[in-house]
Amino acid sequence: MEERIPHPMDRTPHRQHAVQTQASPVSRLLDPNTAAAVSLTVARSSQQTAVLNPRVGIREVSVQECSIANEVTTVNYHLWKSCNMGCGFCFATFLDLPLQVATYLPQDDSVRQITLIAKAGFLKINFAGGEPTLCPWLPELIRHAKSLGLTTSVVTNGSRITEGWLDNLADSLNILAISIDSVDAETQQKIGRTVKGRSPMAEANYLSIGESAKARGIRLKVNTVVNRHNVAEGFRPFVKAAAPERQGLLVFAVKPPSPFMVSLSNHERTA
Repeated sequence: MEERIPHPMDRTPHRQHAVQTQASPVSRLLDPNTAAAVSLTVARSSQQTAVLNPRVGIREVSVQECSIANEVTTVNYHLWKSCNMGCGFCFATFLDLPLQVATYLPQDDSVRQITLIAKAGFLKINFAGGEPTLCPWLPELIRHAKSLGLTTSVVTNGSRITEGWLDNLADSLNILAISIDSVDAETQQKIGRTVKGRSPMAEANYLSIGESAKARGIRLKVNTVVNRHNVAEGFRPFVKAAAPERQGLLVFAVKPPSPFMVSLSNHERTA
């Protein structure tokens, strides 16, 4: 039996649970010739997701072979390990990858992987990291994914999002998901959601990015990690002002020390 290396998200309770690679239809996408160790997390919920680490190899398969259309619709592609922030709770540490394995794929290999993801029957790809906007060829990957009919999404801390960046991807990016845990500078510093040498991002900055994205037809999502530093923060006025289409919450409980994920639509959040 193939040994499976644990993934940090394996500790997630009932809303998401890990699937043994040898037991999951998704495991048939793994290239046995790839040196990287990999694990997949499949969310058994209304939005089912496979998590792909960098260096994942995918061989060409059919939708019928894998039954992907009935199992998983979305791929989280963690294409870049590096991040320009240092959030203490971040689970994207890539510790499940051997040290000798590179933590990103070259551009041509990434393009090939995205092509195979689309051919396998997935419908949506979330580009994540690390901080994915640090990847120099991210725009090209987004355009390629869109050209194949995939719904495209980027999960970012927002620090590198500019008007020009949004203009460049207005026709290719469907969803901009910004990780925002606080709009209080002191709280952001405690969390580690800051870029070294720069002040924490201000509320007005986050709101401006969101409005700029929506003005270009890019749907806005806000992801928030609820933790001991921000649990008492009154975040509702900001969320109301930002008016994201969806809000994702990752809540770290003290007992037991395990996170759980919920994703709320705008209707559910405001109800």
